[in-house]
Amino acid sequence: MTRSLRERAPDVAAHYLRSNHDWYVKKAHDLGTLLADASKVRAEMLAAEKTAIRLAEIARKNHQPVSGGSMPVAAPEVVRAALGSLRQKWTQTCHTGT
Repeated sequence: MTRSLRERAPDVAAHYLRSNHDWYVKKAHDLGTLLADASKVRAEMLAAEKTAIRLAEIARKNHQPVSGGSMPVAAPEVVRAALGSLRQKWTQTCHTGT
């Protein structure tokens, strides 16, 4: 595995051990399954890394902290202002018919 994956072998193994894939869990994350699926696990790891990078870029672009949990909740005054704006647009649409 280290010959084919080189310096990424430990990262691939760690990704495999964190995986909740049904088959890996059923096989108790055994070494044989990792060796058999090494290239697949590597591809999944790279895809997950790419997604994490994209999400971090989006968060930075939107000036939001990167979090592993739920999305940040807007302050009540921001929510009220947004709802007021929507209500105003809806009212104008209903009265003007456009």
